[in-house]
Amino acid sequence: MTEPAILPIPRGWFCAAFSHELQPREVRPLDLFGTQLVLFRTADGVAHVLDAHCPHLGAHLARPITGGQGGKVDGNAIRCPFHDWRWDGTTGECVHIPYAKRIPENARTRAWPVVERGGMIMVWHGTEAESPSFDLPRLEEDEGDAFTVVYRNVQESTSTPFDMGENSVDLAHLVTVHGLKDYPDPKRTTVSSEGPMLSITGPSDAPMAEELPFELVLERNFFGLGFVTIRFAGIPGANPLLLIATTPLDERRCLTRWTFFANKDTADTIGVGFTDQLMQGVLPDLAIWEHKVFIPRPILCDGDGPIAEYRRWASQFYPEAP
Repeated sequence: MTEPAILPIPRGWFCAAFSHELQPREVRPLDLFGTQLVLFRTADGVAHVLDAHCPHLGAHLARPITGGQGGKVDGNAIRCPFHDWRWDGTTGECVHIPYAKRIPENARTRAWPVVERGGMIMVWHGTEAESPSFDLPRLEEDEGDAFTVVYRNVQESTSTPFDMGENSVDLAHLVTVHGLKDYPDPKRTTVSSEGPMLSITGPSDAPMAEELPFELVLERNFFGLGFVTIRFAGIPGANPLLLIATTPLDERRCLTRWTFFANKDTADTIGVGFTDQLMQGVLPDLAIWEHKVFIPRPILCDGDGPIAEYRRWASQFYPEAP
């Protein structure tokens, strides 16, 4: 029997919060990647993530102390609520100790790389010494005036970013789990990859698509395992976008955020009803993920879809995986 294994937390960009959830000068605790972190935004709007505990004597930078408050934003830094040491959000260096004549040379905490894309605060997970090895795209749907957000959802599951990605290329389960009438033809789905980007294009496999008067084509683009765009081509007069960001909380739990963009001309017709149907399609998978395990060398057949191609691409984010 093939023994199951536990995947480590992958490298890549993962969502810490929706951008609108963090206001200037706000400080929030985070529990991501099995690690306690602190998220804060400076007065000029820049978001930062540091290790949660002050290297001085271990106070939590975001948690309030008895009779007082938690850490406060000071310029580009956050002030520890215990002794008022101040840690730069960009470099992690200690920039001020109110009662010291000299700051120790090794006074530094870990600063995690952060960017904002698609209305989300994305943080890079990797080794402390490495810089991000790829960037995330800017989305015209988020940065222009032609589109609007018509739906957001957040779901915690007993799963991993790897499982979430593999589920989207697993064609056979669409019949048994989701009620599709016929097994999809894998030959109608094309797969290509370049470095950290994976592109999958093919007809929609959702049961709801069978009732549509036109063919709905899904254009999926993975940018690592934590940032996925799905464009729905073929809808007359519309080109909606579903942005999926899956973040590992630890090795067996993840938080997934869905953001659905529609152009303003069709937002009333392609809105909550359409996206609710999409989200209802995810629910049957949750019970599967609750109990499934990762099989490093699965036995696959020719009707499974591009699972092998997906796994070869995804392996780059698990340099020490089984």
